[in-house]
Amino acid sequence: SWFAPLSGMTFDLIVANPPYVADGDAHLHALGHEPQSALVAGADGLEDLRHIIAEAAAYLRAGAHLLLEHGCQQAEAVTQLLRQAGFSDVQTRADLAGLPRASGGRKA
Repeated sequence: SWFAPLSGMTFDLIVANPPYVADGDAHLHALGHEPQSALVAGADGLEDLRHIIAEAAAYLRAGAHLLLEHGCQQAEAVTQLLRQAGFSDVQTRADLAGLPRASGGRKA
């Protein structure tokens, strides 16, 4: 569980770089130096992101932010998940290569 050690705590900001690679992704062979559990998050790569987004509000103070790193092709799915979970001011930011790699929002 991503939040079990934080039971009863609240924060102004949660930042996470969870696993976000899809099981069977062609890029996994080039990432052999990393354990699969640090990379793979289900069939579409969104399993851990879904869990964090769904649970984060309980650990955020009003007006606090959640910021998540994700794959460059996952920005639309992650921002949709954030909005569905009730986050406002949802945005995506690009990395230095100009690729959409981090999204977040504010708890209402």
